Amino acid sequence: MRYLITLLFAALSLNAVGQGIPQLPYNPDATGDEFIGSPDLLELLTLYGEEFSSAILSEDQESAIVYMGDMAHPLCTQACNNLPGFWNMSTMADLGLVWDDITSQPIGIWIGNRDFVFENGNNVRAYHAYYPSLDVHQVTESPGGPKHCYCATKELPKAEYKIVGNYNELDLNTLASQGWKLLHLYSVTGSINIYGVMWRWAE
Repeated sequence: MRYLITLLFAALSLNAVGQGIPQLPYNPDATGDEFIGSPDLLELLTLYGEEFSSAILSEDQESAIVYMGDMAHPLCTQACNNLPGFWNMSTMADLGLVWDDITSQPIGIWIGNRDFVFENGNNVRAYHAYYPSLDVHQVTESPGGPKHCYCATKELPKAEYKIVGNYNELDLNTLASQGWKLLHLYSVTGSINIYGVMWRWAE
């Protein structure tokens, strides 16, 4: 039995070496601003074959959009959902990053399900750009027809956390006036101290 465990450990070690040893330590904060955001994610993805070299970042670098090609509505949804991270089919607001490009030629573009635009009581999911006007229609009219597929993502709001305890005079009122919100109170077995996990939106 002890030889089996030794052999198993040796096989696992060889397998790990065969997969390659990553460059350590890896710093995910590519921009050095002490936050992990969209620019850092795009920098990380370049290590895996530059999948998003065509992605367009907003000026504030908190949102990005990428053109996936022409495809049917279900395939566009699937393509966006399969991207690593929180990517979705673009909304009209997301298309603002590429608006000049898409309105300069007659194209059809799928619109994400997060937009609830109604025209004559029908839920609109796609539109055709016939510059300078737009023609919107339901996705049920031609869900299998190929249209431009754009996927978009937005950086989540930044938050900061800290743990406080009554050993340093826990004063929830003072912390609340500084914007901190109580996430959880807990105590450690055998201790008389009470600890609080606090959070607030980062500035």
